[in-house]
Amino acid sequence: MFSHARSFFRSHGYNHDFDTAMMSWSQFCKEPLPDRSFTFWDWFHAVMKLTKEDLRGLWGEGHVLGFVTRHEAEECLHKSENGTFLIRFSDSELGGVTVAWITGTETVSLVGSIRPMWLLRTGSHPYS
Repeated sequence: MFSHARSFFRSHGYNHDFDTAMMSWSQFCKEPLPDRSFTFWDWFHAVMKLTKEDLRGLWGEGHVLGFVTRHEAEECLHKSENGTFLIRFSDSELGGVTVAWITGTETVSLVGSIRPMWLLRTGSHPYS
C-alpha cells in the first residue's frame, strides 16, 4: 500500500522524497489531490469498498493487479504476450477500474485501455 501511495502521489504532482518526507493528516485525507475533486483517502476507501463488494473473488484469485499506475501497467504489458490484459484501480475515478491490454504485430506492440468502469455489480458503469 505504501509503495502505491508514493507512486500515486508522484503521478499527481507531489515530487517529495517519500522515503524521508512526512505527510500531514490534512494532506492525506482532507486536501484534494491535484487536478482531482477527492483526497487520497477518498480514493483508497472507494477502492477498498469496490474490492470488498464487487471484486473479492477476482482479487483473492490474483486476477486484479490493482495498485499500479497507468505507466506501470503499460510497462508490464509491453513485456507480455499479445492478448494479455490487466485490471487496475483507476486513479482518476473513485471506485473505478480500468482494463488495459497488449496487442500488435511482431514489430509493433500497442497498449489499449478503456476509460474507467464503476461498480460492476450495480450496472452503473458506462458499458452496461
